[in-house]
Amino acid sequence: MNTFLHKPLPPLRAHPHIHPQHQTHSYKHKGSAAYVGSDRAVFDVPVMGAIMGTGAGVLWKGFETWSQISWRNQFLVALDWGRTKIFGRDISRV
Repeated sequence: MNTFLHKPLPPLRAHPHIHPQHQTHSYKHKGSAAYVGSDRAVFDVPVMGAIMGTGAGVLWKGFETWSQISWRNQFLVALDWGRTKIFGRDISRV
């Protein structure tokens, strides 16, 4: 037989001190980005429109590098991309 040591939680409801209009969620689209390979990417920025090609790939890699949490990770990501550019990704010959 199952025995419980506490009472079940009450059902969730809105907080009484928050006005209902402040409980709604609002979404603002800031754009989309996709890396498509071969140093190319595609950005869809609402203000500027579509950006694509090698320049977008460089922008993607820069954003990906600078969005790392620590300086160490930023350095390691940049080092990995540089190493991949020089030696390639094929590790079967190592």
